[in-house]
Amino acid sequence: MTKEIDLRVLDEPHFVAYCNRAWTSMRILCTFSPPQIEICSEIEQSITEEFIYQLYQIGYLQLVERYDKNLIGSENVYRLRLNSGPLAPFICADGIVYDLNSRKFYMTQ
Repeated sequence: MTKEIDLRVLDEPHFVAYCNRAWTSMRILCTFSPPQIEICSEIEQSITEEFIYQLYQIGYLQLVERYDKNLIGSENVYRLRLNSGPLAPFICADGIVYDLNSRKFYMTQ
């Protein structure tokens, strides 16, 4: 699962606030699909996908069920592997993720 960072999504004026809402939803649900995060956090699909992708890349999320195009209603399901604390990891445009809770940097690219 590799893709380019979508800079248009990161330039969204409220991207950090949306990530905080998504992170809170992930911490509450523990196992979730992207549409569940969108609904619980009231954020757009593109933001949810970018945030989940970045967290998956640094190992914070585990893919527990993969989308199957042959099954109606199928979607990726993730499990939160690393709950580092209440603050959402901060995603930078250059492929760096900074965890404000653990004060660690991660490279996604």
